[in-house]
Amino acid sequence: MKFQSIQFRISFAMLGILLLAVVISIYLTTSNQKGNLLDAAEKTLAVNTQMLNVTIRNLMLSGEAPIANNTIEDIRNISEFSEFSLYRADGTTAFNDYKTLEFVNSFQNRIMFDQTPRIRNLLIDNDSFRRVLRSNTPLVNLDLENREMEYYFPILNFAECRVCHGDDHFVRGVSHFRISLEGIFDEVRQAGVFLTLFFSTVGAFLFFWLLFMLRRVIIHPVLNIGRIVNTAATGNLDVKVTMERSDELGELGMSINNMIAGLKERNELQIQNRVIETRFLENRKYLDNINEGLLMLNREHLLTEQYSSYLEKMFERENFTGISFSDFLYPEKEKYREQRAELEQFLDILFTNVTADMDMIMSINPLDEITLRISREKEIVLHADFQRIFLGEEVENVMVIFEDRTDLVRTREELEIQKRQRESEVAQIAAILKVGPTVFEGFIQEAWKTFGDLKDHLSDLSARDTVDRLFRDIHSVKGTARYLDYTRIEELSHQVEDILAEIRDYPERLSVSTIDTIEKLLDHLFFQMEGSRP
Repeated sequence: MKFQSIQFRISFAMLGILLLAVVISIYLTTSNQKGNLLDAAEKTLAVNTQMLNVTIRNLMLSGEAPIANNTIEDIRNISEFSEFSLYRADGTTAFNDYKTLEFVNSFQNRIMFDQTPRIRNLLIDNDSFRRVLRSNTPLVNLDLENREMEYYFPILNFAECRVCHGDDHFVRGVSHFRISLEGIFDEVRQAGVFLTLFFSTVGAFLFFWLLFMLRRVIIHPVLNIGRIVNTAATGNLDVKVTMERSDELGELGMSINNMIAGLKERNELQIQNRVIETRFLENRKYLDNINEGLLMLNREHLLTEQYSSYLEKMFERENFTGISFSDFLYPEKEKYREQRAELEQFLDILFTNVTADMDMIMSINPLDEITLRISREKEIVLHADFQRIFLGEEVENVMVIFEDRTDLVRTREELEIQKRQRESEVAQIAAILKVGPTVFEGFIQEAWKTFGDLKDHLSDLSARDTVDRLFRDIHSVKGTARYLDYTRIEELSHQVEDILAEIRDYPERLSVSTIDTIEKLLDHLFFQMEGSRP
Protein backbone atom coordinates (compact mmCIF):
# COMPACT_ATOMS: atom_id res chain seq x y z
CA MET A 1 0.00 0.00 0.00
CA LYS A 2 2.88 2.32 0.86
CA PHE A 3 4.47 1.78 -2.56
CA GLN A 4 1.17 2.72 -4.24
CA SER A 5 0.89 6.08 -2.49
CA ILE A 6 1.18 9.33 -4.44
CA GLN A 7 3.96 10.49 -2.12
CA PHE A 8 6.06 7.41 -2.90
CA ARG A 9 5.42 7.61 -6.61
CA ILE A 10 6.26 11.30 -6.85
CA SER A 11 9.32 10.87 -4.61
CA PHE A 12 10.51 7.94 -6.69
CA ALA A 13 9.93 9.91 -9.89
CA MET A 14 11.81 12.97 -8.53
CA LEU A 15 14.69 10.76 -7.37
CA GLY A 16 14.89 9.09 -10.75
CA ILE A 17 14.79 12.45 -12.56
CA LEU A 18 17.51 13.88 -10.31
CA LEU A 19 19.72 10.77 -10.73
CA LEU A 20 19.25 10.90 -14.47
CA ALA A 21 20.05 14.62 -14.47
CA VAL A 22 23.19 14.02 -12.37
CA VAL A 23 24.39 11.19 -14.63
CA ILE A 24 23.72 13.19 -17.79
CA SER A 25 25.38 16.30 -16.33
CA ILE A 26 28.48 14.35 -15.23
CA TYR A 27 28.68 12.54 -18.55
CA LEU A 28 28.33 15.70 -20.62
CA THR A 29 30.76 17.64 -18.44
CA THR A 30 33.45 14.94 -18.35
CA SER A 31 33.00 14.20 -22.03
CA ASN A 32 33.33 17.86 -22.87
CA GLN A 33 36.39 18.19 -20.60
CA LYS A 34 38.00 15.07 -22.06
CA GLY A 35 37.35 16.35 -25.57
CA ASN A 36 38.83 19.73 -24.74
CA LEU A 37 41.91 18.14 -23.14
CA LEU A 38 42.43 15.82 -26.09
CA ASP A 39 42.09 18.73 -28.52
CA ALA A 40 44.58 20.70 -26.46
CA ALA A 41 46.97 17.73 -26.38
CA GLU A 42 46.65 17.31 -30.11
CA LYS A 43 47.32 20.99 -30.78
CA THR A 44 50.23 20.99 -28.32
CA LEU A 45 51.69 17.89 -29.93
CA ALA A 46 51.36 19.41 -33.38
CA VAL A 47 53.11 22.60 -32.27
CA ASN A 48 55.85 20.67 -30.47
CA THR A 49 56.32 18.43 -33.50
CA GLN A 50 56.76 21.39 -35.79
CA MET A 51 59.24 22.94 -33.36
CA LEU A 52 61.20 19.69 -33.06
CA ASN A 53 61.23 19.19 -36.78
CA VAL A 54 62.48 22.73 -37.26
CA THR A 55 65.12 22.18 -34.55
CA ILE A 56 66.35 18.90 -36.01
CA ARG A 57 66.34 20.36 -39.49
CA ASN A 58 68.45 23.30 -38.33
CA LEU A 59 70.84 20.92 -36.61
CA MET A 60 71.07 18.83 -39.74
CA LEU A 61 71.83 21.86 -41.89
CA SER A 62 75.04 22.23 -39.96
CA GLY A 63 75.68 18.53 -40.10
CA GLU A 64 75.09 17.95 -36.40
CA ALA A 65 73.65 14.45 -36.70
CA PRO A 66 74.97 13.41 -33.26
CA ILE A 67 73.19 16.34 -31.67
CA ALA A 68 70.00 15.41 -33.51
CA ASN A 69 70.28 11.83 -32.28
CA ASN A 70 70.87 12.98 -28.73
CA THR A 71 67.89 15.33 -28.99
CA ILE A 72 65.70 12.45 -30.14
CA GLU A 73 66.88 10.30 -27.23
CA ASP A 74 66.25 13.13 -24.79
CA ILE A 75 62.71 13.48 -26.08
CA ARG A 76 62.13 9.77 -25.70
CA ASN A 77 63.10 10.03 -22.04
CA ILE A 78 60.23 12.50 -21.39
CA SER A 79 57.51 10.64 -19.48
CA GLU A 80 54.66 11.76 -21.71
CA PHE A 81 56.40 10.51 -24.84
CA SER A 82 56.00 6.79 -25.35
CA GLU A 83 57.84 6.94 -28.65
CA PHE A 84 59.62 9.44 -30.88
CA SER A 85 61.30 8.33 -34.10
CA LEU A 86 62.31 9.66 -37.46
CA TYR A 87 61.64 7.34 -40.37
CA ARG A 88 62.90 7.48 -43.90
CA ALA A 89 60.50 7.17 -46.81
CA ASP A 90 61.35 3.47 -47.09
CA GLY A 91 60.19 2.87 -43.52
CA THR A 92 63.59 2.45 -41.86
CA THR A 93 64.81 4.52 -38.93
CA ALA A 94 66.87 7.59 -39.74
CA PHE A 95 70.50 7.56 -38.54
CA ASN A 96 70.61 3.75 -38.31
CA ASP A 97 73.35 3.45 -41.02
CA TYR A 98 75.66 5.59 -43.17
CA LYS A 99 73.78 5.41 -46.49
CA THR A 100 72.47 8.95 -46.24
CA LEU A 101 75.86 10.22 -45.02
CA GLU A 102 77.67 8.65 -47.96
CA PHE A 103 75.09 10.05 -50.40
CA VAL A 104 75.47 13.53 -48.96
CA ASN A 105 79.30 13.41 -49.04
CA SER A 106 79.17 12.25 -52.64
CA PHE A 107 76.46 14.69 -53.69
CA GLN A 108 78.26 17.78 -52.49
CA ASN A 109 81.98 18.39 -52.31
CA ARG A 110 82.08 21.33 -49.94
CA ILE A 111 81.80 19.69 -46.57
CA MET A 112 82.63 16.16 -45.69
CA PHE A 113 80.65 14.77 -42.77
CA ASP A 114 82.28 12.31 -40.42
CA GLN A 115 80.74 9.04 -39.46
CA THR A 116 79.20 9.18 -35.99
CA PRO A 117 77.57 6.46 -33.89
CA ARG A 118 74.27 5.17 -35.35
CA ILE A 119 71.02 4.33 -33.57
CA ARG A 120 69.03 1.10 -33.52
CA ASN A 121 67.24 0.36 -36.74
CA LEU A 122 63.43 0.17 -36.57
CA LEU A 123 61.01 -0.57 -39.37
CA ILE A 124 57.57 0.96 -39.76
CA ASP A 125 54.95 -0.11 -42.27
CA ASN A 126 51.32 0.74 -41.47
CA ASP A 127 48.38 2.50 -43.08
CA SER A 128 48.97 5.77 -41.23
CA PHE A 129 52.63 5.92 -42.35
CA ARG A 130 51.73 5.23 -45.99
CA ARG A 131 48.83 7.68 -45.87
CA VAL A 132 51.15 10.51 -44.72
CA LEU A 133 53.58 9.69 -47.52
CA ARG A 134 50.77 9.82 -50.08
CA SER A 135 49.06 12.96 -48.80
CA ASN A 136 52.11 14.88 -47.51
CA THR A 137 49.91 16.03 -44.58
CA PRO A 138 50.15 15.31 -40.84
CA LEU A 139 47.95 12.61 -39.30
CA VAL A 140 46.75 12.13 -35.73
CA ASN A 141 45.53 8.77 -34.35
CA LEU A 142 43.74 8.55 -31.01
CA ASP A 143 43.88 5.20 -29.22
CA LEU A 144 41.44 5.52 -26.31
CA GLU A 145 41.70 1.83 -25.42
CA ASN A 146 45.43 2.20 -24.66
CA ARG A 147 45.03 5.87 -23.74
CA GLU A 148 47.62 7.03 -26.26
CA MET A 149 47.86 9.49 -29.10
CA GLU A 150 50.27 9.15 -32.05
CA TYR A 151 51.19 11.84 -34.52
CA TYR A 152 52.68 11.40 -37.98
CA PHE A 153 54.37 14.48 -39.45
CA PRO A 154 55.88 14.49 -42.98
CA ILE A 155 59.54 15.69 -43.24
CA LEU A 156 59.58 17.69 -46.46
CA ASN A 157 62.59 18.17 -48.69
CA PHE A 158 62.86 21.97 -48.44
CA ALA A 159 65.18 24.02 -50.67
CA GLU A 160 67.95 24.22 -48.02
CA CYS A 161 67.72 20.43 -47.64
CA ARG A 162 68.12 19.78 -51.34
CA VAL A 163 71.65 21.19 -51.24
CA CYS A 164 72.77 18.03 -49.48
CA HIS A 165 70.06 15.49 -50.25
CA GLY A 166 69.18 16.38 -53.80
CA ASP A 167 65.66 16.83 -55.17
CA ASP A 168 64.76 13.25 -56.00
CA HIS A 169 62.09 13.04 -53.28
CA PHE A 170 59.69 15.74 -52.05
CA VAL A 171 59.14 13.88 -48.75
CA ARG A 172 62.36 12.78 -47.07
CA GLY A 173 60.59 10.87 -44.29
CA VAL A 174 58.08 10.93 -41.44
CA SER A 175 58.48 11.88 -37.80
CA HIS A 176 56.40 9.68 -35.50
CA PHE A 177 55.33 10.69 -31.99
CA ARG A 178 53.36 8.61 -29.49
CA ILE A 179 52.38 10.18 -26.21
CA SER A 180 50.55 8.81 -23.20
CA LEU A 181 47.11 10.21 -22.28
CA GLU A 182 47.07 8.83 -18.73
CA GLY A 183 47.41 12.31 -17.28
CA ILE A 184 44.41 13.53 -19.24
CA PHE A 185 42.31 10.54 -18.18
CA ASP A 186 43.43 11.06 -14.59
CA GLU A 187 42.23 14.65 -14.76
CA VAL A 188 38.94 13.56 -16.30
CA ARG A 189 38.51 10.90 -13.60
CA GLN A 190 39.24 13.37 -10.84
CA ALA A 191 36.84 15.85 -12.42
CA GLY A 192 34.21 13.09 -12.63
CA VAL A 193 34.67 12.26 -8.96
CA PHE A 194 34.43 15.91 -8.03
CA LEU A 195 31.36 16.44 -10.23
CA THR A 196 29.76 13.29 -8.84
CA LEU A 197 30.20 14.52 -5.31
CA PHE A 198 29.07 18.03 -6.24
CA PHE A 199 25.99 17.01 -8.23
CA SER A 200 25.11 14.30 -5.71
CA THR A 201 25.22 16.84 -2.92
CA VAL A 202 23.21 19.36 -4.89
CA GLY A 203 20.82 16.65 -6.08
CA ALA A 204 20.32 15.33 -2.56
CA PHE A 205 19.65 18.85 -1.33
CA LEU A 206 17.18 19.46 -4.17
CA PHE A 207 15.52 16.08 -3.59
CA PHE A 208 14.95 16.62 0.11
CA TRP A 209 13.90 20.23 -0.47
CA LEU A 210 11.43 19.17 -3.17
CA LEU A 211 10.24 16.31 -0.94
CA PHE A 212 9.75 18.77 1.92
CA MET A 213 7.83 21.18 -0.34
CA LEU A 214 5.85 18.28 -1.79
CA ARG A 215 4.78 17.12 1.65
CA ARG A 216 4.04 20.63 2.84
CA VAL A 217 2.34 22.01 -0.28
CA ILE A 218 0.60 18.91 -1.63
CA ILE A 219 0.76 15.74 0.47
CA HIS A 220 -0.25 17.14 3.87
CA PRO A 221 -3.13 19.29 2.44
CA VAL A 222 -4.35 16.32 0.38
CA LEU A 223 -4.20 14.02 3.42
CA ASN A 224 -6.02 16.65 5.44
CA ILE A 225 -8.71 16.88 2.77
CA GLY A 226 -8.88 13.07 2.75
CA ARG A 227 -9.40 12.98 6.53
CA ILE A 228 -12.16 15.58 6.26
CA VAL A 229 -13.86 13.60 3.48
CA ASN A 230 -13.60 10.37 5.49
CA THR A 231 -15.05 12.11 8.53
CA ALA A 232 -17.90 13.48 6.41
CA ALA A 233 -18.46 9.99 4.98
CA THR A 234 -19.16 8.68 8.50
CA GLY A 235 -22.05 11.14 8.75
CA ASN A 236 -20.34 13.97 10.63
CA LEU A 237 -21.14 16.94 8.38
CA ASP A 238 -20.00 19.60 10.85
CA VAL A 239 -16.37 19.36 9.66
CA LYS A 240 -14.74 21.83 7.31
CA VAL A 241 -11.54 22.01 5.30
CA THR A 242 -9.38 24.83 6.65
CA MET A 243 -7.09 25.98 3.86
CA GLU A 244 -6.33 29.64 3.24
CA ARG A 245 -4.97 29.18 -0.26
CA SER A 246 -6.04 30.37 -3.68
CA ASP A 247 -4.38 27.62 -5.74
CA GLU A 248 -5.88 24.41 -7.08
CA LEU A 249 -5.89 22.71 -3.65
CA GLY A 250 -7.57 25.78 -2.18
CA GLU A 251 -10.27 25.52 -4.83
CA LEU A 252 -10.55 21.79 -4.11
CA GLY A 253 -10.96 22.56 -0.40
CA MET A 254 -13.71 25.05 -1.20
CA SER A 255 -15.40 22.48 -3.43
CA ILE A 256 -15.23 19.90 -0.62
CA ASN A 257 -16.71 22.43 1.83
CA ASN A 258 -19.48 23.22 -0.64
CA MET A 259 -20.11 19.50 -1.10
CA ILE A 260 -20.29 18.93 2.67
CA ALA A 261 -22.59 21.95 3.05
CA GLY A 262 -24.75 20.58 0.23
CA LEU A 263 -24.90 17.15 1.86
CA LYS A 264 -25.80 18.72 5.18
CA GLU A 265 -28.50 20.80 3.55
CA ARG A 266 -29.78 17.76 1.67
CA ASN A 267 -29.92 15.73 4.89
CA GLU A 268 -31.85 18.52 6.56
CA LEU A 269 -34.18 18.65 3.58
CA GLN A 270 -34.61 14.88 3.73
CA ILE A 271 -35.54 15.13 7.40
CA GLN A 272 -37.96 17.95 6.61
CA ASN A 273 -39.35 15.95 3.69
CA ARG A 274 -39.88 12.93 5.94
CA VAL A 275 -41.71 15.14 8.41
CA ILE A 276 -43.74 16.67 5.61
CA GLU A 277 -44.41 13.25 4.13
CA THR A 278 -45.57 11.98 7.50
CA ARG A 279 -47.87 14.95 7.88
CA PHE A 280 -49.04 14.51 4.31
CA LEU A 281 -49.90 10.87 4.96
CA GLU A 282 -51.81 11.89 8.07
CA ASN A 283 -53.59 14.60 6.10
CA ARG A 284 -54.25 12.09 3.32
CA LYS A 285 -56.04 9.79 5.78
CA TYR A 286 -58.18 12.72 6.85
CA LEU A 287 -58.81 13.88 3.28
CA ASP A 288 -59.77 10.39 2.17
CA ASN A 289 -62.46 10.09 4.82
CA ILE A 290 -64.17 13.48 5.01
CA ASN A 291 -67.37 14.14 3.05
CA GLU A 292 -66.42 17.60 1.94
CA GLY A 293 -64.86 18.93 -1.21
CA LEU A 294 -61.56 20.31 0.07
CA LEU A 295 -58.48 21.39 -1.88
CA MET A 296 -55.30 23.42 -1.38
CA LEU A 297 -53.97 26.17 -3.67
CA ASN A 298 -50.36 27.41 -3.86
CA ARG A 299 -49.24 30.96 -4.62
CA GLU A 300 -49.47 30.28 -8.38
CA HIS A 301 -53.16 29.39 -7.92
CA LEU A 302 -52.42 25.74 -8.75
CA LEU A 303 -54.05 22.78 -7.02
CA THR A 304 -51.62 20.84 -4.80
CA GLU A 305 -51.70 17.14 -3.97
CA GLN A 306 -53.70 17.86 -0.84
CA TYR A 307 -57.33 17.52 -1.85
CA SER A 308 -60.11 15.31 -0.51
CA SER A 309 -61.27 12.17 -2.25
CA TYR A 310 -64.82 13.48 -1.99
CA LEU A 311 -63.82 16.21 -4.45
CA GLU A 312 -63.32 13.59 -7.16
CA LYS A 313 -66.80 12.27 -6.49
CA MET A 314 -68.29 15.76 -6.50
CA PHE A 315 -66.69 16.80 -9.81
CA GLU A 316 -66.58 13.30 -11.33
CA ARG A 317 -62.90 13.77 -12.20
CA GLU A 318 -59.51 12.48 -11.01
CA ASN A 319 -56.00 13.82 -10.55
CA PHE A 320 -56.37 17.57 -10.05
CA THR A 321 -52.75 18.19 -9.03
CA GLY A 322 -51.02 20.99 -10.95
CA ILE A 323 -54.22 22.36 -12.56
CA SER A 324 -54.93 26.06 -12.17
CA PHE A 325 -58.04 26.84 -10.12
CA SER A 326 -59.60 28.76 -13.00
CA ASP A 327 -59.15 25.83 -15.39
CA PHE A 328 -60.52 23.50 -12.73
CA LEU A 329 -63.80 25.44 -12.41
CA TYR A 330 -64.08 27.04 -15.85
CA PRO A 331 -62.29 24.88 -18.46
CA GLU A 332 -64.00 26.76 -21.34
CA LYS A 333 -61.85 29.90 -21.35
CA GLU A 334 -63.74 31.97 -23.93
CA LYS A 335 -67.17 31.17 -22.56
CA TYR A 336 -66.24 32.02 -18.97
CA ARG A 337 -63.71 34.77 -19.58
CA GLU A 338 -65.34 37.22 -17.16
CA GLN A 339 -65.80 34.62 -14.42
CA ARG A 340 -62.17 33.52 -14.75
CA ALA A 341 -60.87 37.09 -14.57
CA GLU A 342 -63.03 37.80 -11.50
CA LEU A 343 -61.82 34.60 -9.81
CA GLU A 344 -58.11 35.35 -10.51
CA GLN A 345 -58.50 38.85 -9.10
CA PHE A 346 -60.14 37.47 -5.97
CA LEU A 347 -57.31 34.92 -5.48
CA ASP A 348 -54.68 37.65 -5.88
CA ILE A 349 -56.37 39.58 -3.07
CA LEU A 350 -56.39 36.47 -0.86
CA PHE A 351 -52.66 35.87 -1.32
CA THR A 352 -51.35 39.44 -1.32
CA ASN A 353 -53.67 41.57 0.81
CA VAL A 354 -52.75 40.18 4.23
CA THR A 355 -53.92 43.26 6.13
CA ALA A 356 -57.54 43.20 4.96
CA ASP A 357 -60.18 41.55 7.12
CA MET A 358 -61.22 38.13 5.85
CA ASP A 359 -64.94 38.90 6.24
CA MET A 360 -64.51 41.96 4.01
CA ILE A 361 -62.68 39.88 1.40
CA MET A 362 -65.35 37.17 1.50
CA SER A 363 -68.01 39.80 0.80
CA ILE A 364 -66.79 39.76 -2.83
CA ASN A 365 -66.56 35.97 -3.00
CA PRO A 366 -67.22 35.08 -6.68
CA LEU A 367 -68.01 31.45 -5.76
CA ASP A 368 -71.10 32.10 -3.66
CA GLU A 369 -73.69 29.60 -4.93
CA ILE A 370 -72.48 29.31 -8.53
CA THR A 371 -74.03 26.82 -10.90
CA LEU A 372 -71.56 24.48 -12.64
CA ARG A 373 -72.33 21.87 -15.26
CA ILE A 374 -70.34 18.81 -14.31
CA SER A 375 -71.57 16.64 -17.17
CA ARG A 376 -74.38 16.51 -19.67
CA GLU A 377 -76.68 14.98 -17.07
CA LYS A 378 -75.37 16.67 -13.93
CA GLU A 379 -75.47 20.31 -12.83
CA ILE A 380 -74.65 21.37 -9.29
CA VAL A 381 -74.82 24.53 -7.23
CA LEU A 382 -71.62 25.14 -5.24
CA HIS A 383 -70.61 27.50 -2.52
CA ALA A 384 -66.90 27.91 -1.69
CA ASP A 385 -65.33 29.11 1.55
CA PHE A 386 -61.67 30.18 1.68
CA GLN A 387 -59.12 29.89 4.49
CA ARG A 388 -55.64 31.39 4.26
CA ILE A 389 -52.59 29.46 5.59
CA PHE A 390 -49.70 31.70 6.62
CA LEU A 391 -45.96 31.03 6.62
CA GLY A 392 -44.54 33.84 8.67
CA GLU A 393 -46.20 37.01 7.41
CA GLU A 394 -46.96 35.68 3.93
CA VAL A 395 -49.83 33.55 2.71
CA GLU A 396 -48.33 30.24 1.60
CA ASN A 397 -51.55 28.39 0.70
CA VAL A 398 -55.27 28.95 0.46
CA MET A 399 -57.64 26.16 1.47
CA VAL A 400 -60.92 25.96 -0.46
CA ILE A 401 -63.90 24.13 1.04
CA PHE A 402 -66.78 23.40 -1.36
CA GLU A 403 -70.34 22.93 -0.20
CA ASP A 404 -72.85 21.31 -2.53
CA ARG A 405 -76.00 23.41 -2.15
CA THR A 406 -77.86 21.93 -5.09
CA ASP A 407 -80.63 20.37 -3.00
CA LEU A 408 -80.85 23.42 -0.77
CA VAL A 409 -81.20 25.81 -3.70
CA ARG A 410 -83.70 23.60 -5.44
CA THR A 411 -85.78 23.35 -2.27
CA ARG A 412 -85.56 27.09 -1.85
CA GLU A 413 -86.62 27.64 -5.45
CA GLU A 414 -89.53 25.25 -5.05
CA LEU A 415 -90.64 27.09 -1.95
CA GLU A 416 -90.30 30.37 -3.82
CA ILE A 417 -92.39 28.99 -6.67
CA GLN A 418 -95.05 27.81 -4.27
CA LYS A 419 -95.01 31.17 -2.54
CA ARG A 420 -95.41 32.99 -5.84
CA GLN A 421 -98.17 30.64 -6.86
CA ARG A 422 -100.07 31.40 -3.69
CA GLU A 423 -99.41 35.12 -4.11
CA SER A 424 -100.60 34.92 -7.72
CA GLU A 425 -103.72 33.08 -6.72
CA VAL A 426 -104.49 35.59 -3.98
CA ALA A 427 -103.85 38.46 -6.43
CA GLN A 428 -106.17 36.89 -8.99
CA ILE A 429 -108.94 36.42 -6.43
CA ALA A 430 -108.53 40.00 -5.24
CA ALA A 431 -108.68 41.28 -8.85
CA ILE A 432 -111.80 39.25 -9.59
CA LEU A 433 -113.47 40.48 -6.46
CA LYS A 434 -112.57 44.05 -7.38
CA VAL A 435 -113.64 44.21 -11.03
CA GLY A 436 -115.49 41.00 -11.60
CA PRO A 437 -114.62 37.89 -13.62
CA THR A 438 -115.34 39.39 -17.02
CA VAL A 439 -112.95 42.32 -16.71
CA PHE A 440 -110.27 40.09 -15.18
CA GLU A 441 -110.52 37.55 -18.00
CA GLY A 442 -110.20 40.36 -20.51
CA PHE A 443 -107.03 41.56 -18.82
CA ILE A 444 -105.58 38.06 -18.83
CA GLN A 445 -106.34 37.64 -22.53
CA GLU A 446 -104.74 40.99 -23.33
CA ALA A 447 -101.68 40.16 -21.21
CA TRP A 448 -101.21 36.72 -22.84
CA LYS A 449 -101.49 38.29 -26.25
CA THR A 450 -99.06 41.14 -25.42
CA PHE A 451 -96.43 38.95 -23.80
CA GLY A 452 -96.79 36.34 -26.56
CA ASP A 453 -96.36 39.05 -29.19
CA LEU A 454 -93.20 40.26 -27.45
CA LYS A 455 -91.80 36.75 -27.34
CA ASP A 456 -92.49 36.28 -31.04
CA HIS A 457 -90.68 39.54 -31.94
CA LEU A 458 -87.58 39.18 -29.81
CA SER A 459 -85.56 38.84 -32.97
CA ASP A 460 -86.98 42.11 -34.38
CA LEU A 461 -86.06 44.44 -31.50
CA SER A 462 -83.57 46.27 -33.71
CA ALA A 463 -86.56 47.84 -35.56
CA ARG A 464 -87.64 51.12 -33.94
CA ASP A 465 -91.37 50.84 -34.83
CA THR A 466 -91.56 47.32 -33.41
CA VAL A 467 -89.98 48.45 -30.15
CA ASP A 468 -92.36 51.46 -29.91
CA ARG A 469 -95.42 49.25 -30.44
CA LEU A 470 -94.30 46.61 -27.95
CA PHE A 471 -93.42 49.33 -25.41
CA ARG A 472 -96.94 50.79 -25.64
CA ASP A 473 -98.57 47.37 -25.26
CA ILE A 474 -96.46 46.46 -22.22
CA HIS A 475 -97.16 49.89 -20.70
CA SER A 476 -100.89 49.30 -21.12
CA VAL A 477 -100.67 45.86 -19.43
CA LYS A 478 -98.67 47.41 -16.59
CA GLY A 479 -101.30 50.13 -16.06
CA THR A 480 -104.14 47.63 -15.95
CA ALA A 481 -102.22 45.42 -13.51
CA ARG A 482 -101.70 48.42 -11.23
CA TYR A 483 -105.45 49.14 -11.38
CA LEU A 484 -106.23 45.54 -10.48
CA ASP A 485 -103.62 45.52 -7.68
CA TYR A 486 -101.89 42.65 -9.51
CA THR A 487 -98.58 43.73 -8.00
CA ARG A 488 -96.28 40.95 -9.30
CA ILE A 489 -97.35 41.34 -12.93
CA GLU A 490 -97.01 45.10 -12.54
CA GLU A 491 -93.42 44.76 -11.28
CA LEU A 492 -92.33 42.31 -13.98
CA SER A 493 -94.04 44.39 -16.71
CA HIS A 494 -92.27 47.49 -15.45
CA GLN A 495 -88.89 45.73 -15.71
CA VAL A 496 -89.67 44.69 -19.32
CA GLU A 497 -90.85 48.24 -20.07
CA ASP A 498 -87.55 49.70 -18.78
CA ILE A 499 -85.52 47.35 -20.99
CA LEU A 500 -87.58 48.24 -24.07
CA ALA A 501 -87.18 51.95 -23.26
CA GLU A 502 -83.39 51.51 -23.10
CA ILE A 503 -83.38 49.65 -26.45
CA ARG A 504 -85.49 52.39 -27.96
CA ASP A 505 -83.28 55.23 -26.71
CA TYR A 506 -79.93 53.37 -27.07
CA PRO A 507 -80.20 50.81 -29.91
CA GLU A 508 -76.49 50.02 -29.69
CA ARG A 509 -77.03 48.45 -26.25
CA LEU A 510 -79.12 45.62 -27.68
CA SER A 511 -77.27 42.33 -27.03
CA VAL A 512 -77.82 38.63 -26.55
CA SER A 513 -77.78 39.05 -22.77
CA THR A 514 -80.54 41.69 -23.07
CA ILE A 515 -82.79 39.29 -24.98
CA ASP A 516 -82.00 36.52 -22.45
CA THR A 517 -83.12 38.84 -19.64
CA ILE A 518 -86.41 39.60 -21.41
CA GLU A 519 -87.01 35.87 -21.95
CA LYS A 520 -86.54 35.17 -18.24
CA LEU A 521 -88.94 37.96 -17.31
CA LEU A 522 -91.51 36.61 -19.78
CA ASP A 523 -91.19 33.16 -18.21
CA HIS A 524 -91.99 34.67 -14.80
CA LEU A 525 -94.95 36.58 -16.27
CA PHE A 526 -96.39 33.48 -17.90
CA PHE A 527 -95.90 31.64 -14.64
CA GLN A 528 -97.86 34.30 -12.74
CA MET A 529 -100.75 33.97 -15.20
CA GLU A 530 -100.54 30.19 -15.54
CA GLY A 531 -103.60 29.53 -13.36
CA SER A 532 -105.71 32.00 -15.37
CA ARG A 533 -104.64 30.99 -18.88
CA PRO A 534 -107.42 31.58 -21.40
